[in-house]
Amino acid sequence: METTNQQIGKRLRKMRELFGESQQELANAFDCSRGTISKYERGLLALSPEQINHVCRRYKVTHCWLLTGDGPAQSPGTKDHDFLALLSQVPHDALKPLKQLIKTLIQK
Repeated sequence: METTNQQIGKRLRKMRELFGESQQELANAFDCSRGTISKYERGLLALSPEQINHVCRRYKVTHCWLLTGDGPAQSPGTKDHDFLALLSQVPHDALKPLKQLIKTLIQK
């Protein structure tokens, strides 16, 4: 069974990847190392309340969704709410081909 930190870490990773950011880019924003971000994403380190707020603002997700996975990822009325709500439900292993498809569509 996954720990709460592992579940939060998976949601953090999913949003970081959906936004097309590397671990290093997020580390720069958090003023920490890429290795620290990796530990957050694997649930080996817990995010502080300040970091949770930062993640929610950065990726425009609700605290409830980040912490529990319940409810929509974004608050209704937020720009792109419906699209990101759908994307947040995509299994992790399907994100890479989906990202490639979107990049192909954008280039046309």
